[in-house]
Amino acid sequence: MGSTLRFSIIVLSIGLLSWGACRIDPPQTQAGYPTDIERIMLTRCAQSGCHNSSSGVNAAGLNLSTYATMLQGGNSGAVVIPFAAEQSTLFQFVNTYPDLGPTAKPTMPINLPPLSRNDVLLLKNWINAGCPNRNGEIPFSSNPITRPKAYITNQGCDGVSVIDAATHLVMRYVKIGADPNQIENPHCLRVAPNKQDWFVCYSSGQYFDAYDAVHDTLRKRTFLGTGNWNILKVSPNGKYVSVTDFSNNGKWVELDAQTLAIRRVISGNGVLTYPHGIAYTSTQDTVYVTAQYGNMVYRIIPDIPQIDAISIQPGQAPITTPQLLDPHEVLMSPDYSRYFIT
Repeated sequence: MGSTLRFSIIVLSIGLLSWGACRIDPPQTQAGYPTDIERIMLTRCAQSGCHNSSSGVNAAGLNLSTYATMLQGGNSGAVVIPFAAEQSTLFQFVNTYPDLGPTAKPTMPINLPPLSRNDVLLLKNWINAGCPNRNGEIPFSSNPITRPKAYITNQGCDGVSVIDAATHLVMRYVKIGADPNQIENPHCLRVAPNKQDWFVCYSSGQYFDAYDAVHDTLRKRTFLGTGNWNILKVSPNGKYVSVTDFSNNGKWVELDAQTLAIRRVISGNGVLTYPHGIAYTSTQDTVYVTAQYGNMVYRIIPDIPQIDAISIQPGQAPITTPQLLDPHEVLMSPDYSRYFIT
């Protein structure tokens, strides 16, 4: 059940890992990095036996000899995430100063003296500035309106990883949540049909957020109140978005997708028991909501309002006793003639 999974997808990579000491080769020139960063990369990282063009294949697939090959990452994906040094494994593996951010083992360069504090700071500040190349160009900054992307919530650390669909690399990391002193557990994220917005709800938070999907910046926030806000769904026409409070006496809340004003609330003692998955019909006038425990789904017609309990277990009455079918999520077919339940 989604509400019990609390984990962090902090793009882990051993891309800086190699086993064995590095020999010092004559440095390359004009590798595409800014001057100070190029000095570090070419004299401490892109050496024979380590992360250069000939040895990188055996050093977790990571070649740091040029700016372009660095951006390709290693066997485990991106090693640098622009504007996010603490989530970048290149920084983590060379950092030996805990006050500067996360550290990872084994320290790089392996079996050699670690980088100076000044060099670690140079790398950190460079990444946090977007890790520009020698010409000041920021990775993944072109065609922001049309660039295909995917999003992954990092529930354990209140973040969202933004994936470039063409390269499958993490291109940005978005810190989210309303309370900087509390982990609010972003649980579900959905992109609007027009691809201009994405929405996120928090299983341990009280707010609901809308983000601009072009720049991945907060557009609107609204207060929902206390609840285990688990699943959200955007209506087919993109005008509405609804969210469920996964509680014994749970809620279904519908909001205006543009203003995030609350339009309707279905709640009450015994009205919705552990509501979870959501599916709109094509006309947006009916919503199906799974009851996580038992053998039933709710059919909600908000305008009346009307709530019907529908058994999905042939020959059995609808009940909310755990460990029966326990329907988790519901999804409409593309033509809206059927719905599918997990």
